[in-house]
Amino acid sequence: MMKRTTASSPINLSCSFQSKANGEALSMDGKCTGMLVVSRAVSAQLKATGGSYAGRYIGPSGRVSTLNGARRGDAIELAVTWSRIVNGDRAATMTIRRAGANALRIRTVDKDPTSGKQVVTSEINLQRN
Repeated sequence: MMKRTTASSPINLSCSFQSKANGEALSMDGKCTGMLVVSRAVSAQLKATGGSYAGRYIGPSGRVSTLNGARRGDAIELAVTWSRIVNGDRAATMTIRRAGANALRIRTVDKDPTSGKQVVTSEINLQRN
């Protein structure tokens, strides 16, 4: 699921990714399709150094955004810095959490510029085949 803006209706997505993990690095390259017609490439690269994580995310817009954060319990919590203004600023958060033995949930939360409330703007639930 994704939202174009914090106020828009959610769009259901179907995504497929190829992922690689070795040591402290993770990369994911794939494609998400929404409304049965629109298909966009999505990718992320994340590397751990000590207790922190840094990397980049290329979302449906095709623009490169930066990721920085740390592990918090069973999740990696990342600050996202968008490459341009999105929902009134360039900041959001992304959480990557294990959702079972062979599954991950990637959730992005952004602040609604009108209400100031935190809104889930995307959630991708991945299941390993």
